[in-house]
Amino acid sequence: MNQRSTAWIVTCALLFLASSLLAQDATDQPQRPALEYQRWSGAINVPDPVAISVDDQGRVFVTQTRRRKSQDLDIRANRDWIPDDVGFKSVEDKRQFYHSKLAIGGDDKQQSKHVGDLNKDGHHDWRDLTVISERIFRLVDSDRDGTADEITTFAEGFNTEVTGIAAGVMALDGDVWATIAPDVWKLKDADGDGVADSREIMATGFGLHIAYAGHDMHGLTLGPDGKVYWSIGDKGINVTTKEGLNIAYPNEGGVMRCNPDGSDFEVFAHGLRNVQEFAFDQYGNIFGIDNDADQPGERERFIAIVDGMDAGWRCHYQYRGSDYNPWTDEQLWQIAQDQHPAYIIPPISHYIDGPAGFKFNPGTAFSPAYYNYFFATNAPRGHQYAFRVESDGDSFRMVDAHEIGSGNAIVGLAFGPDGALYGADWDGGYPLDEKGSVIRIDVPGADLAVRGEVQKLLAEGFDEREVDELVALLSHADMRVRMGAQFALVEKKQAERLQSHLSSQSVEQLAKLHCVWGLGQLGRSGDKTVIPALVDAFSDPDAAVRAQAAKTIGEIRQANEIAGTVSGLIDLLDDADLHVRVNAGLAIARQPDPVAVEPLLKQSGLLNTDQHYLRHSLVSALAASASDSQLAAQADNQSEMTRLVCVLALRRQGSPMVSEFLADPSAWVSAAAARAIHDDLSIPNALPNLAAALENSANYGEPFVRRAINANFRLGTAAAASRLLDYASNKEHPVELRVDACNALSQWLAPPVLDRVEGIRRDLPVDSRTFDRDQAATVLGQLAATGEPNVVVAAVRAARMMKVVIAPAALIGLLENERALTELRIQALSSIVQMDHESAKVLLVASADSSDTALSIYAIETLADRYPSDALTILERKLQQTDVIAVKQACIAGLGKIANRDADAILQRLASQLLDESLPSELSLDVYQAVQSRAEDAAPMRSIQESLSRQQTERAAALKLGDTADQIKFAFSGQGGDAERGKQIFQTNLRAQCSRCHRIGKRGSNIGPELTKIGKQRDLNHLLRAVVAPSADIEPKYFTQVVLLLSGQAVKGSIKSENDDETIVIDSSGKEIKISSDEIEEIIDQKVSLMPDMTEALSPQEVRDLVAFLNSLK
Repeated sequence: MNQRSTAWIVTCALLFLASSLLAQDATDQPQRPALEYQRWSGAINVPDPVAISVDDQGRVFVTQTRRRKSQDLDIRANRDWIPDDVGFKSVEDKRQFYHSKLAIGGDDKQQSKHVGDLNKDGHHDWRDLTVISERIFRLVDSDRDGTADEITTFAEGFNTEVTGIAAGVMALDGDVWATIAPDVWKLKDADGDGVADSREIMATGFGLHIAYAGHDMHGLTLGPDGKVYWSIGDKGINVTTKEGLNIAYPNEGGVMRCNPDGSDFEVFAHGLRNVQEFAFDQYGNIFGIDNDADQPGERERFIAIVDGMDAGWRCHYQYRGSDYNPWTDEQLWQIAQDQHPAYIIPPISHYIDGPAGFKFNPGTAFSPAYYNYFFATNAPRGHQYAFRVESDGDSFRMVDAHEIGSGNAIVGLAFGPDGALYGADWDGGYPLDEKGSVIRIDVPGADLAVRGEVQKLLAEGFDEREVDELVALLSHADMRVRMGAQFALVEKKQAERLQSHLSSQSVEQLAKLHCVWGLGQLGRSGDKTVIPALVDAFSDPDAAVRAQAAKTIGEIRQANEIAGTVSGLIDLLDDADLHVRVNAGLAIARQPDPVAVEPLLKQSGLLNTDQHYLRHSLVSALAASASDSQLAAQADNQSEMTRLVCVLALRRQGSPMVSEFLADPSAWVSAAAARAIHDDLSIPNALPNLAAALENSANYGEPFVRRAINANFRLGTAAAASRLLDYASNKEHPVELRVDACNALSQWLAPPVLDRVEGIRRDLPVDSRTFDRDQAATVLGQLAATGEPNVVVAAVRAARMMKVVIAPAALIGLLENERALTELRIQALSSIVQMDHESAKVLLVASADSSDTALSIYAIETLADRYPSDALTILERKLQQTDVIAVKQACIAGLGKIANRDADAILQRLASQLLDESLPSELSLDVYQAVQSRAEDAAPMRSIQESLSRQQTERAAALKLGDTADQIKFAFSGQGGDAERGKQIFQTNLRAQCSRCHRIGKRGSNIGPELTKIGKQRDLNHLLRAVVAPSADIEPKYFTQVVLLLSGQAVKGSIKSENDDETIVIDSSGKEIKISSDEIEEIIDQKVSLMPDMTEALSPQEVRDLVAFLNSLK
């Protein structure tokens, strides 16, 4: 056969193969095999599992959390600790805080609000945080029948007062790694009895905040570079490495890594909120899904994780409530938009609610239809998903995303050596219930020879194999096998074989990548002879090889001392492939050289605005290679992108020379400079420049101006106060920012500990703060006399808080103006009261009769506090005359505060009406609580309190709220709430987090029932019960039955019908599953709501307001 004929046959074969693959892609959805879910743990209960790992022998390791919320506390149940918690810088700070706030011998009644008496010593103190331990289990299928038959407690004893939850586990080379904040552990079972004999801390200093339960350390995985990687939520990082280097990101989550011996620890990426698991693809790229912050309209984020990236999240953003919040107001969470904050890398896309488990098919798992797929779980809803990733410029895009299963609340994922996917099944709901299982997910009947081969290779290991066999295995289809061969060659110090294999033109792509990574391992261990081979790989025809060669050489210390390294990396900045450029820049950041500055600046000028990864790369390289004066010199550069990159590089350096860009003609660049100076730990020496920039900020946006206002506030000087007064009085400025300037002045004498813009803890000095009292009186008086109503309100408040006297006549005029804003009238009255003006009491009495409900309530509350003897008559009269429920409620609360015999007598009459059910239901809770507040001090009230408590219990029973004290206390919360306050609770309350699971209109989540018209669909009693006892009235689609089969498989769903022959189950996607009755072992009802326990999260008043809001949704 001649060469032309051979070429023709090959061409036809390739065309046929290509057309077959295209046809397969076109019909990909119908050809995807259904996946089978089997309860691999069988009859063994795996209590409250979080993370899972399968070793090369098929043994399964699972972590159990027992400390969640009871020992590892949740800040949502301890909101008064938020200012302290935000300020913690180390784990030791948290430890000392516990020892102070939960002191041995401290206020037991107060401390019992934070911790139970778990050690049963009759006291509530920090020792109660040391009682319960996290656990790691080992499960084994010893008879190889496909179901576990043995479970042992592999390790426990993780229970200090600052221990978090066991959220990550990884079996590696005969050891078991576990992430249990504050420590990363390596445990060894030397005798193979299923119990760890020794343990070692590989890194410590994680989880220094109380923060949210679940934002722990997890995601343990082995990278193809031979490093151990893991993640932590936003509980913070402050680590001193084995080499003595301190690395701190105290208010951020991140991805960390170290060598298997614990050396070379570093924070690889930061600014994450809670990426629970992440995964490498076959090219060494890292992907994950970050959880959202439970803010209305916000969503989870699919991200590519690269060296040194900042994803933008800070834990103090969580507590901003309705205040200005950069995360939402500046759209940090969004997919990149015009002039997106440039110091972060924005998400690639948004994705599923509640992401937890996340793994990549190692190459041979499942079946070919699922090769190159990522797999993710949504834990609270019990759904599982799959998708692929494609390159897109300097970034990536998600493709072929679809749901693969549902019904199991799988938290962690791990591929086993058998090619199946294993999941830690939480068993639904948020509370711990001592239940759980291990689920095995697979393609039914998948019996591919390659899977058996992989299983055998992994079980046998690689250490004893010959070098030639190991080199051949670098081309294996399974990444685990390739990595095993790579690591064995590294252990045998086969640098020459790796170099020759890398340089061969006949070696395929994936084998070359493992050669690169293996050479990197040798290079990092001190073998500098590998560097020329990696430099040669810069010219490899495959872009993935070039990219990883650049990345790898960047991580070898002093590689820039070898000729050709820096020049080669500089050349790669012009590579045709943008991912190569990204990795080249990041490598230069680790191998800085002044010679790279000009090429980097040139590349910066060529950037597109949407090239976020490439921009990050260039910023990193310039921050490491250029001096701050070189960067500042670019302030006059014609390229907006070059100036932006220089600002971001100066931010990385912490240089005050970033001030040169505050007056930049681009609002994008100037805002970046303002953020650099103001945010996080700030650049203190540049703060005066930012403060002064307020005077010429008319053309800049809100992010810039708010930071300039706050810079003046932080300085606290007379000149700074003067600038704020000037800004507030200038009618050319936006109203909301003039109000912000006034609000800053209102806090001038008592600065909050949490920053006004970010919410980070800043303990500003108080004694040195000053201002020109005459100027303040003049300007604030003028603003109060006339102008935009919201500015007037803010000015009056500022004058009152600064103790600056505005003419009483002007204040009285504002108060008596019935057309004025309610808030303005209240501020005016408050100022009059504060200055003890002679007319204060008279004005309060008159205002109590105002038709303005909010003003009337304020006056009633103030009368009860300041003039109790005069208030009694007014309160009694108002109770009789007004029909406004909110005013009546204020009067009843006032009676409880007055606390004398006459007030008690009125309360007794109201209590009698409550007992005989003649009292309006809207007042029941108020009367009960007012009597309760007096019962301890007044004997007659105690007997009434006992009667009311009995009625409360009876009413709770009638409403089916439950019979615990925590549920009974809500019996009177069904009526009388304020719908507007309830709306705020729904949208912003940190403990309730309603919008995290429920949707109203287009805002919120689909985890729980949609509530857009719930007030029309349900009565008040049902709404109250839904909040307090959510499991009492679950709709069928929100609870499940678990059908256990004789095979060990578990099917979750709602039973549509059953007879002697078959049972039909409808899963959450609506699909009917028919099961032969002969195959069913047991059917278990699961009628437990996923909804968190609101009895711990909200007070009776808050529940009443929330019910009122829900009832208004019609």
